[in-house]
Amino acid sequence: MKTFDSKIGKIDIEQTYNEETKYNDIKLIDSNNKETIGYVNFKFNYSPIRSAWLNKIEVTPKYQSMGFGKVLLKLFERYCMESRIFYIEGKFFPENDHAKPFYLKNGYKIEKEYYETLITKTLNIKQKIDIEEMCK
Repeated sequence: MKTFDSKIGKIDIEQTYNEETKYNDIKLIDSNNKETIGYVNFKFNYSPIRSAWLNKIEVTPKYQSMGFGKVLLKLFERYCMESRIFYIEGKFFPENDHAKPFYLKNGYKIEKEYYETLITKTLNIKQKIDIEEMCK
């Protein structure tokens, strides 16, 4: 488990893999009270192209509007790059008013808007993601 400093104190990063579902989770945990701040759930696809499927990103209401959604997204992107995966796909439901501006602000493209909105992003191989710097 990795730890970093943030404006609320120490944060633990926990990464798990579910062999049955083939999904990964990256979870942020408040070191002070052991509460879950939020998590990102995803899996890797290797055919027809190497890509990541961003299934869900969620921040506990108590910790919303503090930048932890962006931290989770950047941890996910860094993990993808470390795994040599540079293309991300995902979706969200249009009734989620916060999702579209959040993804657009973080460099994602809206590919299709319908019952579910499809998003994509191609990661820059030279991009450096400094999580601790984001949290100060």
